[in-house]
Amino acid sequence: FTRLFTRHFHLPPGEYRKKNKTACYVPGKAES
Repeated sequence: FTRLFTRHFHLPPGEYRKKNKTACYVPGKAES
């Protein structure tokens, strides 16, 4: 998950969720 998170870290929360439905990006926080 860490690698994927780093890879898409530049994406906004909405874009991140759309590309990775199994992962959720919260601004300033990473949840695996």
